[in-house]
Amino acid sequence: MSKCEFGVTSVNYPGHIVSAKVVEPDPEKVTSTMEWPTPRNLTALHGFLGLTGFYRRFVRQYAQHASPLTDLLKQGAFTWNEKTVTTLQKLKELVTSTPVLAFPDFKLPFDLETDASGTSIGGVLSQNSHP
Repeated sequence: MSKCEFGVTSVNYPGHIVSAKVVEPDPEKVTSTMEWPTPRNLTALHGFLGLTGFYRRFVRQYAQHASPLTDLLKQGAFTWNEKTVTTLQKLKELVTSTPVLAFPDFKLPFDLETDASGTSIGGVLSQNSHP
């Protein structure tokens, strides 16, 4: 019974706040993203990318934005420079200003945006400009 809640309007589900209408990132996790120190080694970089990657579904084109940092994970490529500092700050901003994901209303029309390249394909299903 200590783990049960009844009559609440929202539930904290690991890393997310879920209510009857929306799903949004847990504000505690978002705050820890902003406070993350500049990675000094691969382990710290993996940690940061893991934390921000957890919320990638909230960030449009996450992989494209994170690619300068993921390139540092290649063997012998860990060199911190101005571009990676800018990317780190940009990812922090994107994760902290994520849109709220809304549950669909099946009475309204959906919009489907797709994109493909030689190596991947992606899509976003939205309604009223919300993913």
